[in-house]
Amino acid sequence: MKRKGYLYYLIWTIGAILLLYYGNQYLDEIARKGQVDFNIKRSLWAGTLFALILGIYLSGLFGLPGRASFNKPMFLAVFLPSFVLLVYVVAAFYFKLPLYPKYLKLIDQHGHFYLGVISGISLIKSLFETRR
Repeated sequence: MKRKGYLYYLIWTIGAILLLYYGNQYLDEIARKGQVDFNIKRSLWAGTLFALILGIYLSGLFGLPGRASFNKPMFLAVFLPSFVLLVYVVAAFYFKLPLYPKYLKLIDQHGHFYLGVISGISLIKSLFETRR
């Protein structure tokens, strides 16, 4: 039984390394394309989705999602605020948003990425029970 746990974490680690490697290559390619055609929206969308996917994958570190079980406090208090802050910067390219300069000071350099990871983890943890 103990060996099964080691195998799961080893496979998870290999998957995480592959996700980071190929994800970063894809983000670099999107950034290069954005420099050629001066379209940074594509890069922003890709970075946002990559952070969200990475957060969803990171939730697998705590165990596979099992039976659907809605955790309302986590969904309302963690996922929704972090997801709104995550998409706020994307929405700023399409709409005039009032607090955008203050938002940029709030997230500073890597805050947008962390919000995506927090959103992904909290989404899975608020919708599913963890099984081992």
